Amino acid sequence: MAGWDFKHMGLVELTGEWEFYWKQFLYPEDFQLEAYLPNKEYLHVPRQWNSGHDGVPFFEQGYATYRLIIIDPTDEPRSIKIPAIRTAYDLWINGELKISNGIVSDNPTEAVPSGTPQVIIFNPRQDYNEIIFHVANFNHKKGGILESIFYGDVRQIHSLENQKQRIEAVLFGILLIIGLYNVKLYQIRRKESAPLFFGLICLLLGFRIVLLGETLMAHWIPGLSWDNMIRMEYLTMFLSLPLFVLFVQSLYPKETNEVVNKVLIAIPMVLSTGVLFP
Repeated sequence: MAGWDFKHMGLVELTGEWEFYWKQFLYPEDFQLEAYLPNKEYLHVPRQWNSGHDGVPFFEQGYATYRLIIIDPTDEPRSIKIPAIRTAYDLWINGELKISNGIVSDNPTEAVPSGTPQVIIFNPRQDYNEIIFHVANFNHKKGGILESIFYGDVRQIHSLENQKQRIEAVLFGILLIIGLYNVKLYQIRRKESAPLFFGLICLLLGFRIVLLGETLMAHWIPGLSWDNMIRMEYLTMFLSLPLFVLFVQSLYPKETNEVVNKVLIAIPMVLSTGVLFP
């Protein structure tokens, strides 16, 4: 990364092959004797670790160490934007523990999930910078670093974060207004049910936006648990299908098949019940 002009060339996505140590938590001091490190592999980031490496699959549940070396000789502070990693992680930069998101453990009963994006600021070293992630996942069907990690100028990172949050907040606001308007329209003209279903779909999509991405819902409701956020995420997905079916049926009652509609409504409702009462 030496010679990269962040002001003119922008941020860097830390995509590519990272050192990967499956079922191992390796600390900065362990890499001082790198020749003795067992089971060194490389895994592409971002990608779920379920896909495995060289045709050998890993399980979705487990734990691992990611490591990357960055060469960026500069006196200016740098920043890293970390996405929501499934489902808990510790981050070391140059031997210093910078942040813990959730509780990382190799024991499923001790690991605690969390899923909020983070921004870290640090002063880089002149020779090289070592980034180490401990990632544990015992709570989700997809494990690992699933989205890009951004590295670069502090102001640019904060600008990226603010831009993403503003876009998601605006989309949420638009969908909220459209949704409430259509629900109110149904209250005025109850003979037409299409506005009700369309309004509810907009509300679900709006809430889904703030549950994903920058997870604005977690900022708006401090203390909201990861379990509840995941439940709401799945519910917004499962409930959208039956509402869409009802919306289409209300517009074209003669063109839709009643049996097919009942099946398309029943399956998501059963799945939603499983989410609410696991």
